[in-house]
Amino acid sequence: MRDMGQHPLFMIREGDTALDGWLDARAYGIVDPTVIYVVPSAEIAARPGETVITTWPPLAIQVDIWRAAGIGPTRLAVMHRVTVARTSLLCRHRQTPAATAFVAESGGIAMLHALEVTPALRNHGAGEKHRPEHV
Repeated sequence: MRDMGQHPLFMIREGDTALDGWLDARAYGIVDPTVIYVVPSAEIAARPGETVITTWPPLAIQVDIWRAAGIGPTRLAVMHRVTVARTSLLCRHRQTPAATAFVAESGGIAMLHALEVTPALRNHGAGEKHRPEHV
């Protein structure tokens, strides 16, 4: 990674305590913790007061939401380079942009990336109320 001008980045999985300890001893920090949830897509789309639209490429409001959260041109470029089926999601709550995410699908598995909720709509219980099963 250093030879390519990148900062070293590692993925820690459950049970990787030795690697986690080694990295911690060398002052590595957590960058993007990942949590995996499983939920039928119809359940997400059927929430009262919310509308989810799919669009590619992302709308300017989605780019603004990501930018405000620190997701800049480099991560957006990754989304644009994806060669499998992809889309972006824009969630509106009471006709107000509330959240955005990027989704790519391959082999029947969809991966959601860069999920961001606007600060004004965070901590209002929507995630807790509709929490899917944690894997």
